[in-house]
Amino acid sequence: MKNGEEMDPEMCAVSQEIVEAQTRTLKELGAIWSDMGVHGEAKTARLSAVRTHVLRLFQDMVDEEESNKLIIIQRIEQHLKDLSKLRKELSGDTSCSPDEGLDSAPLYQVEKCLRERWENLQKVKEERIEQLVELQRRLDDVRYRLGKNDSSPYNGGITELELEALKCRVTLHEQERDRLQASFEETQSAIQQIFHDLEMTATFPFDKMVLSTPPNAFVFSPENMAALKKLHQNMEQKLSDAKHDATELRERLSNLWERLQISSHHREDFLHAHRGYSVPTITAFKEELKRCEAIKRENIENFVLQLRREISSWWDRCHFSKSQRSEFRAFYFTDFNEDVLELHELEVKKLKNFYENNRDIFQLADQRAELWEQMHELEKRANDPNRYNNRGGQLLREEKERKTLAKTLPKIEQELRERLVAYEQANYTPFLINGENLLELIDQQNEERHGLKELQKYQKKVNRNHMLEIESKLGTKATTPTSVKRGRLGPATPSMLGSSHKTLTLAPPHSAPQRTLTSKRKAEISPQSNGPTKSNEPSSSKTRRNIMTTLPSDNFSIASGIGPYSEFQSGPIVNSSIMPGCSLTESARAYECGESLSELCCAEKLFEGAEHSCFQPI
Repeated sequence: MKNGEEMDPEMCAVSQEIVEAQTRTLKELGAIWSDMGVHGEAKTARLSAVRTHVLRLFQDMVDEEESNKLIIIQRIEQHLKDLSKLRKELSGDTSCSPDEGLDSAPLYQVEKCLRERWENLQKVKEERIEQLVELQRRLDDVRYRLGKNDSSPYNGGITELELEALKCRVTLHEQERDRLQASFEETQSAIQQIFHDLEMTATFPFDKMVLSTPPNAFVFSPENMAALKKLHQNMEQKLSDAKHDATELRERLSNLWERLQISSHHREDFLHAHRGYSVPTITAFKEELKRCEAIKRENIENFVLQLRREISSWWDRCHFSKSQRSEFRAFYFTDFNEDVLELHELEVKKLKNFYENNRDIFQLADQRAELWEQMHELEKRANDPNRYNNRGGQLLREEKERKTLAKTLPKIEQELRERLVAYEQANYTPFLINGENLLELIDQQNEERHGLKELQKYQKKVNRNHMLEIESKLGTKATTPTSVKRGRLGPATPSMLGSSHKTLTLAPPHSAPQRTLTSKRKAEISPQSNGPTKSNEPSSSKTRRNIMTTLPSDNFSIASGIGPYSEFQSGPIVNSSIMPGCSLTESARAYECGESLSELCCAEKLFEGAEHSCFQPI
């Protein structure tokens, strides 16, 4: 009954009796206290004690009943937990609530109903456990046949699906037994073969058991199968190590024999007697290597010097710079001992590995350098003015080479760039050739080549404009000695110009100018005089004619007209006779800035400059 609800008649009757008993008791207490003479504060204190005692009694009764109620609630909760657990164990389904339909029932009734449900499910659980025990017994028998004698407890549930899975597990164990037996037969055969190849004998009990036990008598326990697998792996590793050691020992021994100059007869006899990679063979190689090492230590200085020559060779192959070579300080030690020898051997090994790991980069770099040199050679030939005098098909061959280079060089550079980028990403450092970043060096060379071409184009343009200006100032007209009617275009050759147009030969740099004068020019110049002789012709026409005949036609041929573009491309830088101390390019720039050529020179000065080689290489 909650607070505020009316009491039933039975409780009202009990309440009335309690009130009457309380009234009667207080009267009796009042009479007793009066007889005793208890008045005032003493009476008040006794009444307070009576009130406290009565209220405490009622409260204790309420607390006791509350405790009983709590016990029932706890039992109900425990039954709910047990029921949920049983439902999960038996079916795996916890979606249905165990107290379904008991929401409005009293606590005693709820507790009783839940207890009955729990007892029913407990009986089902016991039946399933009996089935589980039977399956577990069968499983243990199969595991015993497989050598699994640990009899580990079953950790699964007792639902119908799990019990069915356990039945399937028993069947699978029988299949596993057959599979393990087949695997054992294969592994046993491989291990026996390795023991035979290495000429080894079994020393451990398990190894002997594996080699001698028939497959149908071997116990397929997890430990035995794991040990069998480990034994197989160890034997395969021993076989691999033996092959590697034999190869390495042969190589080291060959190098030592070569350096110690051991006779070929001894080498052949030893190698013939110790073939393969068996344990006795490796032992013999180690003994021979030990003997040669002792001899090497006796000649340690010679060995160090040989290794230094080998290191220098590898440095050259790897294109190491001086700073990179100086990092190996032991190369410059003068004290020879085993530590120095070992450092040199490690350095040789390091350089070999570096070269082998980057062999593709070195090969591509060498190919690219070779193609780059071929390209420069072709460009040099293209700038040669005498290349058109060849009649052996050289121009056609050069054009084919140029086309091949135009296709091959970019491909090589692209592949090389990819390898260099991959190397830099993998090693966090650029790839160096002679101490320079190869990737940046390629870009720099391409930029310089492009800039040089642009500069040559600009130089030719300036030279051509300058010569045209000279012709216009002198009043001459450039002629093109080409035969258009015969379909011939290009520069004139000496045979086309005639004997009166023999040209001057440019002197090489830092040498006295050598000039070949025409026959007419020799007649006009006196042997005793540095200037021209007098003539009946007008001064201006004589000056123009002499200049035309003395200008070198292989660079800037005015008499034969302005030559093609290729004639200016490879020509040397020449001095200007108009502006002493300046090149033709600088004089042309000065003229373009507004300086008049008439103020700088006259025809007579040009005539004098022609005699003193107006075009000299710088």
